Amino acid sequence: MLCLIIKNLNTQIVCGIFLALFLFILPSAPANAGVNEQFTKASALFSQGQFERAGMMLLPIIKKYPGHQPSLLLMGRIYYYLGKPGRAVKYFAKIDRSQVVGQIAFEYGLSLYAVGDCRDAVDILRK
Repeated sequence: MLCLIIKNLNTQIVCGIFLALFLFILPSAPANAGVNEQFTKASALFSQGQFERAGMMLLPIIKKYPGHQPSLLLMGRIYYYLGKPGRAVKYFAKIDRSQVVGQIAFEYGLSLYAVGDCRDAVDILRK
């Protein structure tokens, strides 16, 4: 409907971008502040060393929004600290590679090494 109002080429391009965002990006993003609040609480629990409780708070977010990058990253870290590298790798593998730097790269790399994926571990640890 918005596109019908738009008459010139430049604004039609903007309309196309808006439509792409609406159809592809927004459905994977959290729809309400409740998700952000829940993630913030999980992050605080993680910072306090309460890894299992933090993970329990993240599971509903990941189930509803499987592409929620902050939750996937934090869940990978939780499993790393719980000594479950296989599960850590499962979540780390889902995050955008641009986020795999510093401490995250270290944790992901060691998790890969622990499950026997030495080649990928070396690649990640070089970051």
